[in-house]
Amino acid sequence: MVKRNTVVSIMVIGSLWGMAEATLGYLAHVISLFTFYGVSGMLMSAVALYFMRMAVKTTQKTSSIFYVSIIAASIKLFDLFLPFLPVTKTINPAIAILAEGLAVTVAYNVFFSSKKFFSAALFTGIGWRVLYTAKIALLGIIFTGSYSLPVPALNYVLSFIIAQGILNGLILYPVFKTEKIYELKGELAYRPEFAIISVALAVSFELLSRIV
Repeated sequence: MVKRNTVVSIMVIGSLWGMAEATLGYLAHVISLFTFYGVSGMLMSAVALYFMRMAVKTTQKTSSIFYVSIIAASIKLFDLFLPFLPVTKTINPAIAILAEGLAVTVAYNVFFSSKKFFSAALFTGIGWRVLYTAKIALLGIIFTGSYSLPVPALNYVLSFIIAQGILNGLILYPVFKTEKIYELKGELAYRPEFAIISVALAVSFELLSRIV
């Protein structure tokens, strides 16, 4: 029986998440054009949650949740090499991915073991948005000395954090509840060359999605 390598598994799963961001993320953006603002983030957070759950099932470690988010966010940061793309178009999605990783890590440790899936979903849906806002605010203060929300603060809190957060939680709930999560097995979870190949493919997918 081929043993698993935690680092390789995390790199492969994080890369799969990165590929999904580059491909399914585009489709989710198109869907948002015909629905309402924010739906693409909600749909992709469900995809992200699936990969985070896959990481836990494969490694048997909740710490792997945040590690795979680091891999996925790092892949997104390769867009910084594209001079025609505004920096915020790269930094903000990467921050959102890390915020999702932190929120799901907390949700797993607080709610998941006791099977409080709905609480985990609501916490994640609202929690990653709070963390995202806090990180954006912190970066604004560090680099510009001030921070202002894109819309009046009350509207932002009620819409982006609470209303969309609750709806996001409803979308995340079935992903938290399902037991049908794929577990990385065999050489994909063991051989370092597969980790390198998967990262290279994910970076290629990401850059092509921005160029094409």
